[in-house]
Amino acid sequence: MTDIKEEAAECTSKIKKINFGNHWAVLKNQRVIVFPMYVASNMPVDKFAEYRNKIHEALKMLGGKVMTGELIEEESNGIRQRFFVKKQNGKQRTAGKPPQKFKLYNPGFDQEEKEGDA
Repeated sequence: MTDIKEEAAECTSKIKKINFGNHWAVLKNQRVIVFPMYVASNMPVDKFAEYRNKIHEALKMLGGKVMTGELIEEESNGIRQRFFVKKQNGKQRTAGKPPQKFKLYNPGFDQEEKEGDA
């Protein structure tokens, strides 16, 4: 009989995560569109405000709910999926609520899932 801790460690080791950092996102009709918050390291600091303003204009143009959070890729049992994980405010973090996760549509990943199922 195996130890429960060993089984749990084995399960968590099968899930691989990659964090692509902070992003702005708009959620509309269960679709998520993301824009990175980071810019090239050679961009002057004063240009970041202009970049941020243009991204916010684009998000407003798209409509929907604008959010900030992180783009995460998870691989479990050979299936890769990307999610946008909404940043929680202070009340949500202290209340212990799990963060909201929205799956991103990615044709390349979806194709791999279909081929794996065949």
